Amino acid sequence: MDAILGQMAGTEILAKGHPLVWFHNAGIPEFLKKKSWSEIRQSCREYVLGSVGRYRTRIHAWDVINEAHDWANELGFDQEQLLELTRMAADAAREADPTAFRLVNACCTWGEYAAEGKSYFGAMLQPIRTPFEYYKTLETARVSYEAIGLQLYNPGRDMLEIERQLDRFIALGKPIHVTELGVPSTSEHAKDPATEKQWHGVWTAKAQADWVEQFYTICYSKPQVQAVTWWDLADPAFIRDGGLLDAEFRPKEAYERLRGLTASWRQA
Repeated sequence: MDAILGQMAGTEILAKGHPLVWFHNAGIPEFLKKKSWSEIRQSCREYVLGSVGRYRTRIHAWDVINEAHDWANELGFDQEQLLELTRMAADAAREADPTAFRLVNACCTWGEYAAEGKSYFGAMLQPIRTPFEYYKTLETARVSYEAIGLQLYNPGRDMLEIERQLDRFIALGKPIHVTELGVPSTSEHAKDPATEKQWHGVWTAKAQADWVEQFYTICYSKPQVQAVTWWDLADPAFIRDGGLLDAEFRPKEAYERLRGLTASWRQA
């Protein structure tokens, strides 16, 4: 982290921390799995205080908790515990850095997993909330944070429904950050669950560029959408072939299209 921030010093790149608390298997250290509920809460609080406090002069934007709407819930917390962990993460980040900009991040924003009764690791026995229901719970409980974070990996829907989905979350009254986003530039890996969803036919470099141009234009038209983060910039990416650059760091058509868009917006 220190080396990365050193390289970024003096640039216009905004540093952001992601995430501080995440109960996906990839985000749970082994020692934490053996602790009680109260010990887990305290351990996470100490981690948030330590991380945000250490970087408070260099990082001011943080995903304080990620996917806590029953999706990333490997340890089987009930919904009241997930709510308490969300509040704890947000409050601890603010305690460590009063200037912190705190996002609560969510994935699978249409909530199909709730209808199916399962998360990424299989069937769930307890009740399941959609991301929208989760954010409504945070609103009712008066959890303090600055922005809603939405992941929109290869959503497999047309732009009309994507815009309607953004509007649903905008109606909650907080700024929106699209925190994680990607669609592929080929259909070579169409059997991969992350890339199998199509849009206007098979994925090509041009189809990816068309998608990028339309999606970013919709986001730019909405003042409530304050940020969009493409994930990942270069191949190999989380969404396979989803980089805006190829594996040799050569720009794809989508990169050039987006660069032209942002240049025209700045000029306007």
